[in-house]
Amino acid sequence: MKIKACVLFPIFTLLSSCITWYDRAEFAPVRDKNYAQTGVPYTHIDTNDTSGLNGIIKSTKPYDIWVLYPNAHPETAAYIESVVITKFTVTYADGTVDPGTKALKLPMRIKTFVYDGTDRNSDGSINHSKNRRIEKEMTGVVSRDEPFTLQIEGRFTKYSGTTNPFKIKIKYNMQWDRRIDIVTLFDIIANI
Repeated sequence: MKIKACVLFPIFTLLSSCITWYDRAEFAPVRDKNYAQTGVPYTHIDTNDTSGLNGIIKSTKPYDIWVLYPNAHPETAAYIESVVITKFTVTYADGTVDPGTKALKLPMRIKTFVYDGTDRNSDGSINHSKNRRIEKEMTGVVSRDEPFTLQIEGRFTKYSGTTNPFKIKIKYNMQWDRRIDIVTLFDIIANI
């Protein structure tokens, strides 16, 4: 008995899967009880994940660190003109300082900029706002897949001319996200 292609194709499509392989580095901050929750820039490790049509999502070294302010403190941003970073180091457990941080030209001044923000209210309406933000990507400053300690020192400069110093010391743990996700057409239909 011959089965025609017009019957096999829909069956194959129905049973086929979308497979995604993950090979990603993940860095999670370890917060100690002395860490100041406010008044310091927020940091985020960007592992430069790449994804292609082959279904592979992979981290690409060297990694970057984003310095953002104010991430959760927009009310204080209106008074901040810039931040000056005087120290920025990534130190591994063996005491090695990453060469990417040694290459940074310090002190580094980062000015605030205005961006348009939108939020959805509980009634469904949209709230537009203009906020000030400091944002800088320190590229290529994490070259190893290992835990590290990030130290940043600097000062905020207000429009009034006054300055507020800050210090950050955060340990980041590292783990791999190595998994395979299989999503079948049945899963997609079930979520519609």
